[in-house]
Amino acid sequence: MKKLQSILKTKSVLIASVSVAVWALLIGIMALVFENSSVSLEGGFLNWTGRSHLILMHLPIGMLFLIIIVEILQYIGMIEKFGDSSIIAILAFVFISSIGATILGFLLMGVESVAGKAMTLHMWTGLAVVILSFTTLIFRIRKGSSIFYYLSLGLSALLITAAGHYGGSMVHGLDYFSEYAPEVLKPVLLAGLSTTNKANTDAGENAGSVVERNVYQDYIHPILEAKCNNCHNENKINGGLRMDTYELLIAGADGSDYPTVIPGDPEQSELIVRGTLPDDDGEFMPPSGDALTGPEIAIIKRWIASGAKRDTLVSDLGDEVAVFNEFTYHEPDINADPTTF
Repeated sequence: MKKLQSILKTKSVLIASVSVAVWALLIGIMALVFENSSVSLEGGFLNWTGRSHLILMHLPIGMLFLIIIVEILQYIGMIEKFGDSSIIAILAFVFISSIGATILGFLLMGVESVAGKAMTLHMWTGLAVVILSFTTLIFRIRKGSSIFYYLSLGLSALLITAAGHYGGSMVHGLDYFSEYAPEVLKPVLLAGLSTTNKANTDAGENAGSVVERNVYQDYIHPILEAKCNNCHNENKINGGLRMDTYELLIAGADGSDYPTVIPGDPEQSELIVRGTLPDDDGEFMPPSGDALTGPEIAIIKRWIASGAKRDTLVSDLGDEVAVFNEFTYHEPDINADPTTF
């Protein structure tokens, strides 16, 4: 019997080792393919498959914390001891589902060209979860309830929590989880993420009538911040495009043949083209949330037509200033640093 158990343990370790090696090879191949591919795969079957990541990723989270709860309840004597085979089976499920979640996540990241600080942190913590779920499984098979097993289990829980937090920051926004958190926890929750002040100017520079205001700082940047920058910022870079600073907006999307802004030509600027498509068009932007309003589109068009300069004032646009009165202007933060946008 003991010999049979030894054989089964050896085979289980071998299968897990081969699985993690194949997973690492597949992730490496996918990274090379997406980095060097010039063909867009967005919108097809692979895109749909990749989005299954949002479903599969919850399985290892639930199972991992189930094991932790069981181990705690066993330790304090509230439940009878689980058999090793049951714990190992659940750990194997965590390991396999985490492999599947990371492969689908990598596919989704590559197909939809998502990048940024939050994406990078989400990716690396997710990959680390696979490694730690593998070591946790091996320690449990080889050593049983050893200190190495408990340490690996705890680190797995910590990293899977971090991966979920960074993923949530991409979907719901940087401050979604930290907004109402105790002050002492906020630095931890925002660790690694960009917290650059997003305010758009300083009050002394542009206070006064509409015609004295800076078009980019007081109108274009706030419009983009409200409608576009949730997906095009330092933490989340969809489609290789950032729009949270003037320089990056003008630079456009990495590798794209369609400039986001063409100074002097609003009708050919992708910002206007995508923002004025029918809302049921797959290329319409933004894909979710509030669309650009008529006055907002008119302001962006006038700014681009005038040359899309950073220092353009409303007064520089001549008689075409009436639309600026239709835009809800928010007084800028007096503590803002105008060099950050």
